[in-house]
Amino acid sequence: MKPVCVFYYGGWSSSIRDRIIATQPEFLILNSSAGSYGGGPSVGDVALLQAAGVKVFAYIFCGG
Repeated sequence: MKPVCVFYYGGWSSSIRDRIIATQPEFLILNSSAGSYGGGPSVGDVALLQAAGVKVFAYIFCGG
């Protein structure tokens, strides 16, 4: 059975990314910015998560 959702809040590292990929949730909801906006997963991290079939939802920083 595939987990439905993971909500992640806190610091980000490659080991956390790898643990999320290993559990293969359908969705990952981040309470931090992601991609090129900084503070969370890098663009490369998001690409790896998506390649593993994880749909990533995250806060997008709009410049204050």
